Amino acid sequence: MNYTGLECPVCGKAFTEQDDIVVCPECGAPHHRECYTAHGRCGCAETHGTDQQWDRCHHAVKKNCPFCQGQNDEDASFCSHCGRPLTEPNTQQQQTPPGGAPRDPGAPYGPGVPFGPSGQPFPGQGAFHISPNDPIEDVTYGDMAKVVRSNVPFYMLVFYRMKNFNRKRFNFAAFLFGPAWFLYRKQYKGGFLYLGINMALSAISILLSKFCAAPVMEAAYQSLGIPSSAIITNDTMNQVVQTIMNMGIGSIILFLLPWITTVASFVLAIIAGVKANKWYMNHCLRIAREVRNPTPSPVEQDALYEKKGGVNIALAMILIAINVALTYVPTLFS
Repeated sequence: MNYTGLECPVCGKAFTEQDDIVVCPECGAPHHRECYTAHGRCGCAETHGTDQQWDRCHHAVKKNCPFCQGQNDEDASFCSHCGRPLTEPNTQQQQTPPGGAPRDPGAPYGPGVPFGPSGQPFPGQGAFHISPNDPIEDVTYGDMAKVVRSNVPFYMLVFYRMKNFNRKRFNFAAFLFGPAWFLYRKQYKGGFLYLGINMALSAISILLSKFCAAPVMEAAYQSLGIPSSAIITNDTMNQVVQTIMNMGIGSIILFLLPWITTVASFVLAIIAGVKANKWYMNHCLRIAREVRNPTPSPVEQDALYEKKGGVNIALAMILIAINVALTYVPTLFS
């Protein structure tokens, strides 16, 4: 039994690996041998038979996570707070197949499979021991890796944490790039739905700006005697806004209506960032099942994985340009 770090109830000093330790035969409390001998009895004798009696469970040594510093039970292998291994992985070590050159950690599969031969774990994640044969629902991580193909180690770790520890990770790429990220990851249904919602919000913003906010702005200009063609300075805009604030609640609401779409777009981006990894995992699971059932030949499987998995860079770039346009075009009409 390891008592390192616990305190002797007689002298109060923490035990080290070199200490000669004896335990009380009644409650199991550890003591320095010389302390127990000098004291003549257990240092916790007063609590024997009571609710305060020494208990190993209440005096267990806690193991700090090297990543989040959270405390865990001594015999825990993974952190109960962040889900990472409690032994810091050696990310610099590169696994080399027997008789071969080091594998390419960035290669998706095939000649440079995402796992090492004979089920070696992902590079930089050896402490998790994720092998291609490990199950994730009714498929394997090897199947999932063949769908992901790009940035495989990162997503395998994300999927592993979600399935085993229910640990979710915010996807900043989905938050920042919106539908472009979904289409980049070949989630076409969700990506085009997201794009359609963005386009609808953009169109609504243009209409609200033209038919609601613009007339209120024009009325404020006329009230201040400012021609619509005049160059608007910060001081002038402050006067316009103050005038609108004095025009009544109806005018204020009409003036602020276009901003509702901006708030809606931001909320949508937050939802995408929170849910993206979960949706992507489900997408990969569905693709892996489709490829495996019915079971085609290995060559046909590889062709299907290449067709349905991986990324679509060209479409993503086009969508980024469209998304930028949808973001800034409404400002031309406001």
